[in-house]
Amino acid sequence: MEIKISKSIFLFSVVLISAFAFTSCKKDGNNNPSGPTQDLVLHVHNTAGNKLISYDSVYTDNTGRKYLVTSFQYYMTNLRLVKNDGTEIPVTGKYQPFALLISPLELNYDLGQQPVGDYKGIRFNIGVDSATNHSDPTSRPADDPLALQNDEMHWDWSQGYLFMKLEGKVDSTVDATGDPTSPIVMHLGLDKNYTAIDLSNSFFQIVQGSDLQIVMQCDVNQLFTNVDLRTDNQTHTFDNQTLANDLVANWPNMFSLQ
Repeated sequence: MEIKISKSIFLFSVVLISAFAFTSCKKDGNNNPSGPTQDLVLHVHNTAGNKLISYDSVYTDNTGRKYLVTSFQYYMTNLRLVKNDGTEIPVTGKYQPFALLISPLELNYDLGQQPVGDYKGIRFNIGVDSATNHSDPTSRPADDPLALQNDEMHWDWSQGYLFMKLEGKVDSTVDATGDPTSPIVMHLGLDKNYTAIDLSNSFFQIVQGSDLQIVMQCDVNQLFTNVDLRTDNQTHTFDNQTLANDLVANWPNMFSLQ
């Protein structure tokens, strides 16, 4: 009798362990998209008008004033794929929150395996949410885009991250006939400037068996809309909020899917 009870207990334990293992595996699987997936890559063209940005090359803004870029970076976070029915699929990654640090030095950003289907575009934010903005970047692994960067993208704990950073030089002559020698310093951040970008008007399709690359353009000339670069060319956000507000207001018009 004792042997039978022991066997029953053993069998019951095996069933419990198996059920737990199955449940655990199923739970882990729920962290991944259900159904067929395919690798998706975001290919980014950072441009000045229709020209790809190359550091130290000379470009002209929409008024014909010459400028050059020596540094340009921005954080893309809260990235979601938008299905035709309006459903949003968040893009996640190795580190949370998921973030991409975009610059002209890198064209391709792997978004990982995403569900097969029809999509009408993407949505994302420029900058980082308030909780992340006031977190400690030194606690993050070196390969996390939100870790400290060699080309600095963080002020300090109280001010947080630079959401977008552009440095360069501009022709500051009155008649715009000189060379770009005056400094451009545009460091944009602060919680209130965490900005949503909606590009949900460009159809693409993820097909099983075929990796997909979607192309996004970011036009720096649009950043300068209604901004006179001759006189309005420097802000660290908190020291020139008028210019910072004008630049942030232009963010949604900088981006498009090709």
